[in-house]
Amino acid sequence: MTVKLWLLRPILLGKGAWKDYDVHCGFIVRADSEERARQVADGTVPKYEPTRGKWLDASETSCVEVTGDGDEEVILSDYAAG
Repeated sequence: MTVKLWLLRPILLGKGAWKDYDVHCGFIVRADSEERARQVADGTVPKYEPTRGKWLDASETSCVEVTGDGDEEVILSDYAAG
């Protein structure tokens, strides 16, 4: 089965549910639709995290298909702080 890649990010990083630390700030998800990508991303967020449920809401988060077209950019930077 061929599916698409989706990039999900908060619209207002640093505000609302994203004003604190220790929250998810983005996802790259493999799914067949935007709706399913949002469900998959939200399903990985612990119930105690304030961003839970926000990944389903298009007014809170963006969800765009990742293609090979566009400007150069880093899509994922996996950094471990400690």
